Amino acid sequence: MSSRILIVEDSRTQAEALRAVLEGAGYDVIHAPDAEQGLAIMDQQPPDVVISDVVMPGAIDGYELCRRIKSGPRSETPVMLLTALTDPMDIIRGLECGADNFLTKPYDPEHLLERLAVVIATRAARRERRVHTGVQIVFMGREFNISSEREQILDLLVTTFEEAVRQNRQLRQREEELTIAQTQIARYARSLEARIETILNSVPDVLFSVSADGAEVRYVSQAAELVFGCTPETFSIDYWRRHVHPADHEAAWESFQRAVSTRTAQALEYRFLPRAGDERWIFHHLVPAGNGKPRIDGIARDITDRKRVEEALRAAESRLQHVVAATPAVIYLLKVDGRNLRPTWVNDNITRVLGYNVQEALAPAWWIDNTHPDDRDTEVANRRKLLTRGSLTSEYRLRHKNGGYRWMLNEERLLRDEHGNPREVVGAWLDITERKSLETQLMRAQKMEVVGQLAGGLAHDFNNLLTVILASAQALSESLGKEHPLQPDADIIERAALDAASLTRQLLTLGRRSATQPKVLDINEVVKGMDRLLRRVVREDVTLRTVPCSNPAMVRADAGQLEQVITNLVINASDAMPEGGQITIETASVEINEAFTAGHLAADAGPHIMLAISDTGTGMDAETQTHLFEPFFTTKQPGKGTGLGLATVYSIVKQSGGHVWVYSEVGHGTTVKVYLPQTTPSQEQIENSAKPSASTHGTETVLLAEDQESVRRAVSRILADRGYTVLAAASGEEALRMAEARDEAPQLLITDMIMPGMTGVELARRLRERVPSIKVVYMSGYTGEAISGRETLNPGDSLVQKPFTVDSLARAVRAALGTPA
Repeated sequence: MSSRILIVEDSRTQAEALRAVLEGAGYDVIHAPDAEQGLAIMDQQPPDVVISDVVMPGAIDGYELCRRIKSGPRSETPVMLLTALTDPMDIIRGLECGADNFLTKPYDPEHLLERLAVVIATRAARRERRVHTGVQIVFMGREFNISSEREQILDLLVTTFEEAVRQNRQLRQREEELTIAQTQIARYARSLEARIETILNSVPDVLFSVSADGAEVRYVSQAAELVFGCTPETFSIDYWRRHVHPADHEAAWESFQRAVSTRTAQALEYRFLPRAGDERWIFHHLVPAGNGKPRIDGIARDITDRKRVEEALRAAESRLQHVVAATPAVIYLLKVDGRNLRPTWVNDNITRVLGYNVQEALAPAWWIDNTHPDDRDTEVANRRKLLTRGSLTSEYRLRHKNGGYRWMLNEERLLRDEHGNPREVVGAWLDITERKSLETQLMRAQKMEVVGQLAGGLAHDFNNLLTVILASAQALSESLGKEHPLQPDADIIERAALDAASLTRQLLTLGRRSATQPKVLDINEVVKGMDRLLRRVVREDVTLRTVPCSNPAMVRADAGQLEQVITNLVINASDAMPEGGQITIETASVEINEAFTAGHLAADAGPHIMLAISDTGTGMDAETQTHLFEPFFTTKQPGKGTGLGLATVYSIVKQSGGHVWVYSEVGHGTTVKVYLPQTTPSQEQIENSAKPSASTHGTETVLLAEDQESVRRAVSRILADRGYTVLAAASGEEALRMAEARDEAPQLLITDMIMPGMTGVELARRLRERVPSIKVVYMSGYTGEAISGRETLNPGDSLVQKPFTVDSLARAVRAALGTPA
């Protein structure tokens, strides 16, 4: 039959661990969470062995439980005590209570089982022999009754305590020696303290020590009267806080609290007001000290004089820095070394202007290495002149760190020593790149203005002639039919007239005198609609690729002019790739910021649509790029180009409120970027996009006013052939008379913009007084002067640019009148 073990343990975890070990060894285990329940179990189910923890909750601990068991009817029941204590007196206390064995936590399970086996075996032997051997001993003035099997434990404890007594005796002897030494040290310390006190009071800095809470001032040196304006006896933390400058109060108090809370040294400069009108600057250094009673030791120094000197120095330096920084120039100093000039100083503007830091710019080779190759010889010669003339003004280019060049206006002055020998050169660079760019743009604008004035003087009469030629050629082509032998001749006449009209439009565009019909359109749709035409324009060895942006690219521009821009740029790109390559047409929605406009004079900030046309051709050098937009400038062979392509592109883009920029490097191709202000589609455009295309025929009555007879006859024929009733007048006055003579008012007025006497705009205004509902279509080769004058067109009026095709005129008339019923 297995032995029954009672475990008295308040820790469930410890109890379960004991149960697992004991049950694994074959014992029956009963658990009681405290001593009271353990005693109850003893009466009901007497165990063979009790294993109890020493420390337990309640009035009965492990020692008392052992004492009650050993003094009760179950006194022969062995008791093992579990303890985490190592004090020998605790073990003696357990032996006094009658414990049979001890086990110290943490314990080895095997050791536990061995101890338990010994206890059980001893209990069995006692029952058989009924032997009770006891030993009565007196230890340290106390009597103990213990069983014979515990004598070895007692011997060990006695030996341990005898050693402790011996060590205690030695400790008392050392304490007596230490007391004597401390007395001697105290005498020396008092003497030393007096000397230190004298030294500390002679220091002009305040030395102090206060408790961590600030309530107790443990020490303050005599310098408190000089620095803080109070005696050491009257100094306190409250006094200090009251006299700290209000603007510095928070920082000073936080410094003190931070020293207390973080236990780290703190340093601070602040203003102190010992009395009204007396402001002082104080430097304090706080050091946390003490363990049991933490304190703050510190030093406070009056730095008012130093602060005044520093402030005066800062003010002088600030004035000098402001003088230097106020100028946009890069100021530098050169040391004269014989006939050589060596850089010794340059201000920080070098970084803003040229991108280099000061150390880079002071390298001797930097100056000549970064001068433009075309300007180096001139600048070397100028330096020689400087040493004889004493001053020099020049313009040359310096390389920016990003690789580009910036134009610099250079001003230099030679300084001499007392003997008149060259000593130093003071110089300044002023970035004039933008000024140079403005000069170039001004020259370009002046050239275009001249071309515009020339074109404006010829365009009106020339376009009238082309209108007659083109209209007659198209009418002749329609009457002859495709199979007629003269049809090719009619086609040649028509093509020549269209080429002449295109050339005229380019000239008018350069002078901003072309007649335009700007409207909201999607560049993506324009490019898509031109795809077939553009692929016929480029050679077979050139690949055309389009990359439209995902969102609508809406701008306000003339569709015909925009097509002209794209065509001209694609043709130029194709010509730049004599051995073939790729042209990419790309659109994107971009936001132009102030940084971009600072470097691009013509650009305005805001949302734009970018149209970029790139090629993989030969590229251009910087000199060629400066002339790109000049009228009649071309890099093509004689007879291969008029030099108006990019100039026309430039003018069209400017008329549309945008700007154009070219990026090119020799051997790396060219990208031309056109930026047009982004807009949104109008409601009218949205509605018209859903309408089907209307017929170009009609039966309405049209009043025609044109002073050129040939144009008047050609237009009359075009309209009559399409079913309209035409009233043709040679002037505005005649047109008014014809309209007044009819009972039925005309539905449409077609008038030349500029006529002798009454202009077309005046005619339309006076005719609307009689017929408010009349529609108006203007004809003109250019409208710059007419539209920019006092007269303006109504929003619903249409404009047809001369020379026009038969179909374009017919569509404009039908669009003005509306879809026929």
